[in-house]
Amino acid sequence: MSTPAAAVETATKTLARFAAELRFDAVPEDVVEAAKTLVLDCLGCTLYASRLPWSRIVQDTVAAEGAAPVAGVWGTGLSTSPSLAALANGTAGHGFEIDDVDHRSGLHVSSVTVPVVLALAEAENGTSGRDFLTAVLAGVEVGVRVGIAISPGHFLRGYHPQGTVGPIAAAAAAARALRLDPGQTAHALGVAGSMAGGLMGAQQGGMIKRFHAGLAGQGGVVAAQLAGRGFTGTDDVFDIDFGGFCSTLEGVPGATQRLVALMPDVGAEWMTPSVGYKLHASCAANHSTLDVVQDLRAHHDLRPENVASVKVTTSHHTYVHCGWPYVPGDVVNAQMSLRYGVAAMLATGSAFVDQYTDDRLADPRLLDLAQRVEVEADEAVDRLGSDNRHIVRVEIVMRDGAVLDGRANHRRGSHFAPVGREEIVAKFRQLTDPLEGVDGESILSAVLALDESDTVELAALLRNTGGS
Repeated sequence: MSTPAAAVETATKTLARFAAELRFDAVPEDVVEAAKTLVLDCLGCTLYASRLPWSRIVQDTVAAEGAAPVAGVWGTGLSTSPSLAALANGTAGHGFEIDDVDHRSGLHVSSVTVPVVLALAEAENGTSGRDFLTAVLAGVEVGVRVGIAISPGHFLRGYHPQGTVGPIAAAAAAARALRLDPGQTAHALGVAGSMAGGLMGAQQGGMIKRFHAGLAGQGGVVAAQLAGRGFTGTDDVFDIDFGGFCSTLEGVPGATQRLVALMPDVGAEWMTPSVGYKLHASCAANHSTLDVVQDLRAHHDLRPENVASVKVTTSHHTYVHCGWPYVPGDVVNAQMSLRYGVAAMLATGSAFVDQYTDDRLADPRLLDLAQRVEVEADEAVDRLGSDNRHIVRVEIVMRDGAVLDGRANHRRGSHFAPVGREEIVAKFRQLTDPLEGVDGESILSAVLALDESDTVELAALLRNTGGS
């Protein structure tokens, strides 16, 4: 998609032109298939979490607004405006720490793009599946690049990329869905840049971390709608030296230059196929440790009552993110905690959704196990660079003195150790099969046929899955 003319443009205008001018026919087949897998994973995660308390509160708040009922809130039977549907569906999409995450940017891309595009499509009585996928891709490709430019310093300053970069991805997706021109798209991105917000302190507890994705999606819809009506934003928002998105949020110098360096590959090198998926219902930084513990447990008939201690050695980034001493609290706190995740894995061989229920959080056996886990940061791991921040060494000391140890360089499901679509389909079924009123197999079929159909059937299937 890049041209010699685009090469001399600012990064903001290059990304805006890419999003506005992206056409389905220019997308390689493997990228299309990756986009469909991304959509499927998003729908499974969202439908599962749509029935959880925090999602219900947002849904009730949305219903109370009484907005024009043109876009569905998935899994509820409720319809509302596009921006409020993005708010509710995005919150549920990020609602249980099982949605995708891009290793390079730290962005959970689907929950800030898929709900946005489908809500806008519904408001127009549907669109072609090809246009739907194209708009999702526009959001993912723009959002990941911007996130890469400001990572990892951005996160280490305490920002949650879902709340800061999320509105950018959402605005790019919404602008493409609304068929804005490059100039309008640049203004939409400029409006979204001023919506950046979200603190990593949210991982300590409460419901707010879930809400970051919904708020970002809503912001992206509003930004694109405003720009489409002539509202102007900071049209070089990523390039401004003082007060620009990158220069303000980067955390370390050079983010704008890093983003500019990514411009020549826009439309030639695709980010979407490298987006990672979660196989545990836990913070992604925990997953490589959980993979190791799962393997050790399976291969050594490991029984939790025989475990004296566990030591996890990893990067400073992972320690800061999830290695802190575990203090029993709510579900978010447990899902972010490496120590609780190790305890759940030791006890059951799983760290999926059923290990993060209220009764499990109160299980004294898990709490005792969590207290036996130590996490230590190793500067040698940090020196290997951000791509290697999930390297872990795990040492389990048994009560009889035996020592089990293992190591992982990357988590399963990341772009370094990818999983196939069949595993995402299995995850989708695991999340949706127990849900009353959800026709998971029809949703699955509709998603996989998107490039040959429209969004009408899919939207209807999601809209008519009212749970109790």
